[in-house]
Amino acid sequence: MNILPKNTILGYLKFYEIYDDFEGPKCFSAKDRLGQIYLVYWCGDYHDEFKSTWLYTPISHKRLDNLRREEFSIREVFINPEQIIYYISTFTNERADEYEFVKSEDVSNYNLPPDSFFVVPDEIQVVDEEANWNFELRIAKKSHKSPDRGMVTKIMDSLSEIIESLMMDDSREIPKLFPVSAVPGSFILKLGTNNNEKASVAIEQLNAILSDEELFDEKLKELELDPYKLKDLLDIVNQDNLILTLKSKTKSYLKEPINVGTKDLSPAIKKLEESTTVLVDSSKIPQANNLNRVIEIVERRQRGEILKHENIEGINNKRQVTYHTDAAYCLGLLNKNRTITSAGRCLVSKETKEAKYEYLADRFESSDFGWAWLKWAKVRNITELEPSTAYQFMEDSVKGLSKDTKKRRATTLISWLSLLQGYRRAYHDMDNAEE
Repeated sequence: MNILPKNTILGYLKFYEIYDDFEGPKCFSAKDRLGQIYLVYWCGDYHDEFKSTWLYTPISHKRLDNLRREEFSIREVFINPEQIIYYISTFTNERADEYEFVKSEDVSNYNLPPDSFFVVPDEIQVVDEEANWNFELRIAKKSHKSPDRGMVTKIMDSLSEIIESLMMDDSREIPKLFPVSAVPGSFILKLGTNNNEKASVAIEQLNAILSDEELFDEKLKELELDPYKLKDLLDIVNQDNLILTLKSKTKSYLKEPINVGTKDLSPAIKKLEESTTVLVDSSKIPQANNLNRVIEIVERRQRGEILKHENIEGINNKRQVTYHTDAAYCLGLLNKNRTITSAGRCLVSKETKEAKYEYLADRFESSDFGWAWLKWAKVRNITELEPSTAYQFMEDSVKGLSKDTKKRRATTLISWLSLLQGYRRAYHDMDNAEE
C-alpha cells in the first residue's frame, strides 16, 4: 500500500516523524521540499485493500513542538487547523492518487482521531535528520531586537560547557551538546545530545542551582561545577540584555522550561565571583611533560605544517601528538582544531628561549588550570605554588579523570611549574608592595 501520495498538490513528500505505527504508520508528520511540515492521520478502514485515505494539514514547527509536549491532542490540530485540510486517497493499483479540500465546517464528518489521542514521547520514531534533536534553546533580546550571531555563539559555547560538565561521570562516554538546526528571529536553536537522559538531568541540575542564590556554593560543590562557567553564562545574558528559554522536545525528560534572564542577575554574578568552589574541567589539564616540545608543536603549526608523529623527534604515535596539541590548547596557544591563536603567534615571535618561558609563565598563571591551582592553594602567583601539591589539587578540583590519569597529569603540572617559576615576571601590584 502506498502511504505518501504522489503527483498531488502537496508535491514530493518524505517522512519526518512517526507517532503511531500499527501495521504501518497511521499517524505521522511529513515534509515537502520547501520544508513545510504536515501532520497526517489515517482515516480509512480495512474494507478496501486497494485504497487508503488520509487527512493532511500543514503544521508549524512551533505547534508541532507543543504537540510533542502533549499540550493538546492530535484531534485538536485537525479541529482547529492553522491552514487547510486535505483529504488524500492513495491506491495500490494503477489508479492515480486523489485529493480534495476539506471545509472547516465539514471536518467533523471525517474519521478523526479520538480526543484522548496524544503523541506518546516514547513512541516517536525520528525519520528525518532535522527532527533528530532533544532540546530547544530560545535566545531573545528584551528590546525585541534579534540577537546577533556573536551573541548566539557565545551563549551556545557557554551553555554547552556547563551542560557537558554536569553530564560527565566515570564512564568513557564524552558528553556532547550541539546545535542541529536554527530558526532566526528571536533565534531558536534545536539542540542534539549524545545522551538525552544525562543531558536532561544536567539541565534540571542547572535549574536547581539557579533557583536559590543563597545555596550557590553548596550546590556547586555537590554537583562539581566550576562557578566561573556559570558566571560567564549569566554575565553574557546580563550584558547583552537577553532572555534564555530552554525546553526539552517532550515532557518525558524536562517537565517545565527553564528561563534565564527574566530577573536581575547582578546579585547572582557577584555571588558566583565570590564562590569558594574551585573546579576545572579535565580537558583543560595538560598531559605533555616536555614544554619545549609543546613550543615546537606550536612553531610547526605557525609554519602551516601537518603534524605527523614520524616527523617529530621524541613522539612515537598519533596519541602523543594529541597530548601535545591539547597541552597547547590548555595554554591558549592552539585552538581545538589545531589552528594557531594570536597567543601562539606571540609565543613564536619571541626570539629567545628565556623570553618564551617568561611568556609561558604568564600563560600558565592565567590558564584555567593555573588559576584554579592558585585559588585552591590560596596564593597570589605561581612563585608561591608548591609543585608537590599538584596531585592533591587534582584530587580536590578536577572531575572526570581516573586516579592513574590524575597522577600522570600531575607530573605535567609539576614539570611545567618547576621550569616556569623562575621566569615569572614581577608586576607593579601588591606582589611588590614592600619593595
